[in-house]
Amino acid sequence: MSFNYYNPVQICFDIDILESLQTLAQSNQNKRYLLVTSKGFGKGCSNRDRDISIITETLPAACLTTSHTAFQYDYSSKNHLTKPQSQNFNHATSNNSDTKRTNLVQSIANIFNNIIVLDCITPNPELDFLQSIKAKLKGQYDAIIALGGGSVIDSAKFFALKNEIAIHHETLEILGEAQALPLFACPSTAGTGSELTQWATIWNSKTNIKYSLSHKCLYPQIAFYDISLLLSLPLALTLHTTLDSLSHAIESIWNKNANPISTQYAKAAIELILENLIPLYDMLNKKNLPSRNSEYNKQSLKTLRRNLALACMQAALSFSNTQTALAHAISYPITMQCGVPHGLACSFSLPVLLDCINDERADLILNPYKQKIKNLFAKLQISSNPRIYGLDSDMINNIFNSLNARAKNGLLDIAKVKTEMLRLLSN
Repeated sequence: MSFNYYNPVQICFDIDILESLQTLAQSNQNKRYLLVTSKGFGKGCSNRDRDISIITETLPAACLTTSHTAFQYDYSSKNHLTKPQSQNFNHATSNNSDTKRTNLVQSIANIFNNIIVLDCITPNPELDFLQSIKAKLKGQYDAIIALGGGSVIDSAKFFALKNEIAIHHETLEILGEAQALPLFACPSTAGTGSELTQWATIWNSKTNIKYSLSHKCLYPQIAFYDISLLLSLPLALTLHTTLDSLSHAIESIWNKNANPISTQYAKAAIELILENLIPLYDMLNKKNLPSRNSEYNKQSLKTLRRNLALACMQAALSFSNTQTALAHAISYPITMQCGVPHGLACSFSLPVLLDCINDERADLILNPYKQKIKNLFAKLQISSNPRIYGLDSDMINNIFNSLNARAKNGLLDIAKVKTEMLRLLSN
């Protein structure tokens, strides 16, 4: 068998982010940096400590908000999904007790001599929003630091690209020979894996289109994983991002682009998630746990978080070479039209899809994990019924009639998947 495997990102795992960025600043003292992040890291940030330019204030007000419907989850009851409420769905809230996370923007700004802070990135970044910022920032930075989850890192990739971008038949086309500025990714969640891929997901809610920006120049140079940034993540965000990783891993196995290296990374990620997610779920889900702050539980929490960050990394190393497949293809309209968080939208169908594999190799690899994955979803009270997430038969038919190219990567019986999802509506 001949195959190619490629991933150029330097990985710095389980490090102190401030020490690592201090080293970066010392080695590149004359560079002008753009720090792309979200509001959750900006508390306490002021211009008095440093000559920092925070451009949020100069942006149009319309660029600073998004209007997706957010689902609320009650993981303490059997009915984990309540009625959707309209609100801004910002995952980047910080724990007041987590001083490092809360004041991280100011701490990073103090390290660099010349830095612009862009702290208004929200989930599912809109194309118009990113274009307006990029136009204002043109020529003001030489390198980018991305601090946040997948939406932040995807936005940073957009800003890193030197080229103009055109819309061509629902795709983003890079004009000319693609070139990008150096990008350094500091993920604050463990799930999207954008820090290890060449893709950026950009949205247009007006036209209900999900764009994918893609080029090898968009791989970050370095991915810095600081586990302390994950310790205060809330339960729902923890589950959604981890399930995103699980979907990446599984989708890279039932994939026409799979190779032995990507499959080994995927299997390692699946095993780590199966071993560590339920213990973390139990720890975070206990409302009255007097010993939660004990030294033992702090160390246990850090171990679980570290293992799931490692799973995220390995899942990203797997699908960075294969792309995703059907589970992700059907997720984008669900997120855009129903407001379901991406990690949940791309994973709730996995138990169904596991029974619809039509490739012997993929089925043989995934067979030992099938029941364990189904048990995981049952334990987490994540339903595979599309009705729970706002879908009806018309929407399911529309989704399957307009699947994007990612769906064709999957070695799955698509007709069978559609039939099963329609059947589940009546349950």
